[in-house]
Amino acid sequence: MTLSPFDTLGIGSLPYTSVDRAIAVSLACDVPFLPELPSMAGSEFMIPLALREGGAQPPHLAWHAWLRAIKAHPSPIAKVQSAGPVTLLRHAKARGLDLHGRGLHNALQLVNALRESGITPLIFLDEPNPFPARESGQAHDASTVLLREWMVALEAAGALVGLHSCSDTNWNRVFALGFHTVSFDVDLSLNHVLAAPRLGGYLSDGGRLCLGIVSTSSPELEPVETKLGRLHEQVKALPAAQVSLSPACGLALRTEAFADSVASQLAAFRRLLRNRH
Repeated sequence: MTLSPFDTLGIGSLPYTSVDRAIAVSLACDVPFLPELPSMAGSEFMIPLALREGGAQPPHLAWHAWLRAIKAHPSPIAKVQSAGPVTLLRHAKARGLDLHGRGLHNALQLVNALRESGITPLIFLDEPNPFPARESGQAHDASTVLLREWMVALEAAGALVGLHSCSDTNWNRVFALGFHTVSFDVDLSLNHVLAAPRLGGYLSDGGRLCLGIVSTSSPELEPVETKLGRLHEQVKALPAAQVSLSPACGLALRTEAFADSVASQLAAFRRLLRNRH
């Protein structure tokens, strides 16, 4: 399954209180993504979703309507997301919890449900900072093992597996893992990603970058033309066939109007970048 240059997708969480509206935003992307809607229920935040117990189907409020929509669309590939194993382990340790493998079980449930519907799953593991600078090399090694275990299991189930990090983490460690896609905040991390010694090997092996090109942290969005002018040389240096576009992070804590503006900007970036490349 291949993706096109500058395909668009979402990170996951949205601020909408209407499932239909969230699905419309999802379907406007080249790769439709499963909306998570914490404004409608606290159980829709990524950690509660990842650690849920039981259930024959994914519990996301939008799941059934979204699946019907992408079957009708139709889309050969769709994106889902889960809190990653490093984040879940930190959460569990801080609260004295025993995960009992629930995180991976639930991620596999998402993947298998899409596969059973004839759709190729692209699953992003959401790791806000898998390799913090404050942690030791030994801790980083342990995180690497966890991430690789999940990646291997999800790939064996038929998924394309990506990693999303909205912090400026150790990108060499990330690229060494060999994820299908590495997703990051352009404003925060593009320079460091481009400077990572292992980036060249990662791209040569067919790895893909998802540029979080629309800021989700600033109160106002930078004009598209201005931002592309500022980033022109850096984006030009990347192989367009291996680049996707997304918001920098999830939008659960922003307003619906802001999320609408982000979706509009994402479409504008796609149009302009495809025209220029």
